[in-house]
Amino acid sequence: HDRANVLAGERLVMSVFDADAQAEQLDRRQALAEFYGVTIARAIERFRNERSGPYLRTQGIHAAVVIALLVALLFVMRWLFRWMEGWVERRLQSRLKELEARSFKLLSVEELRSAWHGGLRAVHYVVGLVLVIACLNYALTLFPWTRHVARRGAALFIDPLTTMWNGLVDALPGLVFIAILVIVTRYMLKLTQLFFSGIANGTIRPAGFDKDWAWPTYRLLRF
Repeated sequence: HDRANVLAGERLVMSVFDADAQAEQLDRRQALAEFYGVTIARAIERFRNERSGPYLRTQGIHAAVVIALLVALLFVMRWLFRWMEGWVERRLQSRLKELEARSFKLLSVEELRSAWHGGLRAVHYVVGLVLVIACLNYALTLFPWTRHVARRGAALFIDPLTTMWNGLVDALPGLVFIAILVIVTRYMLKLTQLFFSGIANGTIRPAGFDKDWAWPTYRLLRF
């Protein structure tokens, strides 16, 4: 014979030739055929086991436990972030006012508080979304009929995130320039507003410049 056959009972499953053994760096095709036979047998055994009643009941309990833990964790995380908001609010109340004074009122306490709360909520939502996706993906991998859905679902979330991250890294120099430009422009507009406010109030008196021209001139410069 020029081949070694892998049989399931009397049914031919596959044949292994010398070229197959050489490609796997084996001296005998019979050894490769035995390896394939053991691998196929284990795959069939795993296929049958994963569709048996005891296995499905066990995996169902695991999935229920994972989902229950997810719900409990989401409630705990919600309480934790609310507690963090209150704690930071109490600790930074005086410091926010001090920071507002040091910035010459370019940033108000409400703006600083809104920025902090917005950032904390964004972290809360992102962490919650990651937990939900991870837990549901794990629950789907527990059953043979939904594993392909879990693999495709993970790819649906991971691939766009990878693309977004790569795009962000590529665009980072431009984003930094825009951020600096916005900050500088905002700061200069605030200083210009303070200057023309002083002219309008009479505390700053440039020679030959009437105070009634202050706000129209400021609006032109701002535009």
